[in-house]
Amino acid sequence: HKGGTPSGIFLQLVTRHERDFSIPGQPYTIGVLTDAEALGDFQALQSKGKQVLRIELGSEQALAIWKLADEIA
Repeated sequence: HKGGTPSGIFLQLVTRHERDFSIPGQPYTIGVLTDAEALGDFQALQSKGKQVLRIELGSEQALAIWKLADEIA
C-alpha cells in the first residue's frame, strides 16, 4: 500500500497499551515497538501523498469503533 498508486484512502486505528511487555534483550517494550511501526507507516503514507487518517481509540476501543462505524454509515 505504501508503494502503489495514490488512489487509496487509509484509516489507521491506534490505541494505548493497557498492558505492555518487555522484549528480552531490548531496551524497549512491545508497545513502544508497535507504536513506532504504526507511526512509521503513517508517515510513509503521508510522504507518498496518500490520504491517511489516524484515530486514537482511547480506553473503550469497541465502543469507539461502533461510534466510528455509525458515523461512516
